[in-house]
Amino acid sequence: MGGGEKGLLDLGGKTLLQRVADRLAPQVDVVALNANGEPDLFASLGVPVIADTLPDRQGPLAGVLAGIIWARSQNRFSDLVTVTCDTPFLPTDLTARLLAARQRDNDLVIAASNGRHHPVFALWPLGVEKKLAHFLKTQSDRSVMAFIRNCGYVSVSFDFIRCGDQSVDPFFNINTPRDLTEAAQYIDMA
Repeated sequence: MGGGEKGLLDLGGKTLLQRVADRLAPQVDVVALNANGEPDLFASLGVPVIADTLPDRQGPLAGVLAGIIWARSQNRFSDLVTVTCDTPFLPTDLTARLLAARQRDNDLVIAASNGRHHPVFALWPLGVEKKLAHFLKTQSDRSVMAFIRNCGYVSVSFDFIRCGDQSVDPFFNINTPRDLTEAAQYIDMA
């Protein structure tokens, strides 16, 4: 995408971050952002900005760990819901459906669509903090799915959404200028 903060790209008059926050906010008690850039870049979003607690930008799991540590410090949450900043069509019932699929309090629950897992779209019990920290210290494969497989998980399948006469994956993510152009065609219909 040419560098810079992808979440600050404009899509139909709002940043990607704002679009994602707008869809997520009604589903959670607090929206917070994991970002390692300059926090002032995100000030207009009006949410807490949480940097990774581990050095060397170790990927999405480091962000999840930072989020869990932050959520635990608030003394009022039992879980963390994670999404990505480049998915403007994320389901408006994501959190409710992840919670409904949980079978035990310590279950990790992830989203899926079209036969594919989306492990960053997940419900994380705060109790996985120590296990996640240990995993990040000891494992060479630090992918989100590797950790989730290690813990065990439940998945929830989401249908495509209708945008005009098109069906769009709710986890459609914007990685290229072409993706941004495609998303712009659907944004008013989602």
